[in-house]
Amino acid sequence: MKAQAFKYMKKYFLIIKTEFQRQLTYRVDIYAYRISNLLEVAALLAVWTIAYRNTSNVLGYSQTEMITYVLVGWLFVFVSRSYGLNDRIADDIFEGRVSDFLIKPISYLKYIVVLSLGRSSLSMIYAVAAQLLLVFAFSKYIVFNLDWFRGILLILMMIMGYLITVFCSLIIGMIAFWTERITGIDYTINTLMKFLSGAYFPIALLPQSFLNFDKLFPFIYTVYVPTQLYLGKIKTIEGVYALGVEIIWLLILYVIIKIMWNRGIRRYEGVGI
Repeated sequence: MKAQAFKYMKKYFLIIKTEFQRQLTYRVDIYAYRISNLLEVAALLAVWTIAYRNTSNVLGYSQTEMITYVLVGWLFVFVSRSYGLNDRIADDIFEGRVSDFLIKPISYLKYIVVLSLGRSSLSMIYAVAAQLLLVFAFSKYIVFNLDWFRGILLILMMIMGYLITVFCSLIIGMIAFWTERITGIDYTINTLMKFLSGAYFPIALLPQSFLNFDKLFPFIYTVYVPTQLYLGKIKTIEGVYALGVEIIWLLILYVIIKIMWNRGIRRYEGVGI
C-alpha cells in the first residue's frame, strides 16, 4: 500500500519537476513580467502617495495603512496567480494534446492542477522576492501587525486563494472547447477578477452595496479580505469565516469544472479530434 502511494506521489512530483525545469528556459520572459509587475505596484504606490499629499486619512485608511495594503495585497496577488495556466489548457485543447489523456491512466484535470505547481513556482519565487524588496524599501511606511494564529490563517488563505485561481484558470481554459480563441475572454475575465479581488484599491472605498455584491464572488477573499485581516480591520473570526467561504467556493468551482469537462470532452470527441 505504501509502495503504491509512493509510486503515485513520485509520478506527480516528476510532473512538477519537469515543468519547473521547462520554466527555467523562459527566465528572460519571467524577468520581463516581474519588471512589469514592479512597475504596476510602483504606479499604485505613486498614486496613493499623491492622494495623501493634502490629507492624512482616506475613508478610514491612513497613508501607512494604504501603502501596507498595496504591498501586502500584491503579495497575495502574486502568490495566487496561475501564470498563464489558462493559455496552456486552451493550447492543449486547440492542438489536440488532450486526446493523449483520454487513453492514459491519469486524469487531465489532476495533471493540470499538479502541473500548475511547477509552472507557477519559479515565477512566484521571483515575484515574491521582488515584492519583499519593495516591502523592505518602504519598511518605515509598513504596518507590522501579525500574531501566530493570524499568520497561520493568512497562509491557509493564500493556499485557498491559489487554488481558487487555478480552478478559475481551468474554467477559462476549457472555454476553448466551444470557441476558437480565448484571448479576449481571458483578458476580460482576468482584469475583472483582479478588480473584484481588491488588487488595485480597498473595496471598502466603494459603496457598501458594491462590497456586499462583491462578497458573492470568491475573488474578494483572495486579496482584499486577507489584507484587511493583516491590517486588523476585520476580526480573526471573520478571517476564519472567509477561509470557510473559500473552501465552499472551491467545491462550487470543482463542480463547475467537472460539468464543463464532461460536456467539453463530448464535444471534443464529436468533432473527431
